[in-house]
Amino acid sequence: MTIWLPELAEQRPIYKAIVSAMSRDIAEGRLGPGERLPPQRELAYQLGVTVGTVTRAYTEAERQGLVIGEVGRGTFVKRSSADAPLLAMPSEPQQTSAGSAQDFIDLSANWPPEPPLAAEIGAVIQDECSRPDLGARLQYRRDLIGGEAARRAVAGHLETEGLSADWREIALTNGAQHAIFVSLLATTRPDDIVLCEELTFFAIKSAARSLSLRLRGVAMDEWGLRPDALDAACRATQAKVLYSIPTLQNPTNRIMPTERRREIAEICRRHDVTIIEDSIYAFLLDQPPCPYAALAPERSIHVSSLSKSVAPNLRLGFLRAPSHLMEAMTFAVRSSSYCSPPFTHDVGQRLIESGVAARSAKAMRDEARYRQELARRYFPDAERPSGGTPLHLWLELPSPWRSGSFVHAAYRAGVGVADAEVFAIGREEVPHAVRICLAAARTRDEMQSALGRLAALLPHGKEVGQALPLM
Repeated sequence: MTIWLPELAEQRPIYKAIVSAMSRDIAEGRLGPGERLPPQRELAYQLGVTVGTVTRAYTEAERQGLVIGEVGRGTFVKRSSADAPLLAMPSEPQQTSAGSAQDFIDLSANWPPEPPLAAEIGAVIQDECSRPDLGARLQYRRDLIGGEAARRAVAGHLETEGLSADWREIALTNGAQHAIFVSLLATTRPDDIVLCEELTFFAIKSAARSLSLRLRGVAMDEWGLRPDALDAACRATQAKVLYSIPTLQNPTNRIMPTERRREIAEICRRHDVTIIEDSIYAFLLDQPPCPYAALAPERSIHVSSLSKSVAPNLRLGFLRAPSHLMEAMTFAVRSSSYCSPPFTHDVGQRLIESGVAARSAKAMRDEARYRQELARRYFPDAERPSGGTPLHLWLELPSPWRSGSFVHAAYRAGVGVADAEVFAIGREEVPHAVRICLAAARTRDEMQSALGRLAALLPHGKEVGQALPLM
């Protein structure tokens, strides 16, 4: 919660003076997007006015579009765009208690480590660039969702996730996020309801906003999406699409066991719901559970990419969809980007067929395992998934911390983390938790420094003097 005390001008009525001060402080950056305002009773006490005056001010500020009220959660400065994962802190730190802006370590974005096989990836790209037919290969191609050879390679790659797919059911995209957008574009119409976990990947919000869709969060437990809650949501909303991250769920890192996936698939079959499965983190498990597309292939869209496992800037995403949706998928790709770059398809095909992609995924798993083990030394009570090594940590905060306050305290200590609010769908109470993206630190030493600063903020945080031995 923001400790905000407005400087009131000589203006009557007083509630308008509060609104004017709020507007000025937002414009000048003293109140940032997503920041939680003080409770009305507390601000009234600090200003020496009635609670009714502050209530009227907050109501007027909401009417003017300055803030938004969340039932049971408080009043927040309105975000300028639903497309950004606003983390209730300044976007570019100038000075923190940890030192200069150069000392700031941003662990709010779920980036993978720097590509461990960058030299091998570069050699493949260089070889592709030296081919005599390069000019022709840089032209448009007729197959907008990828040529047969590249799609066959991707179909083979998906077998590592336990999915056997026909290459004709594969479409190549500009990364997994584009694949999600394409899947929604192909399966929904404006004003449709899309179901998803009650805490989920923030980019689904921006996709839904762009397509005029309505998101409805579905309750979770320690294994992920609850079947009973999904069944009730399907009955109540008549929704026809479910977006789900069953493997190393973002942000909670939960892994749904295969038996529950069978239950979810059967519920979706009963209610005629199409499943969009985000499988971007499956490579972080040595043996990922059975995907939805293997349990209910006739209604499952399986989304993944090489961004986390090989290199983000290749922008090679892909999806597997049932054959009856492939025409709609092709149209969606053309409508949203015309096509993903064929040159990237060629590079991705080479990386998969040569084994570079598989070796890179293993190296990423090893690095994730190291960083997770180090994080556990600082935060031994943090939730840990069984059988996986995620790239981030989901930290439920001990009392008296609230997530927004911790985000600000971390920022002042020179570390960026993501507030649970960013991932929340709907108006249900959000846990006091933060997502800490371990791989976003450029080096292991930088990561250890960031973890030390965060641990020092907690009453029971552990001080760790030595890093784990290098692997």
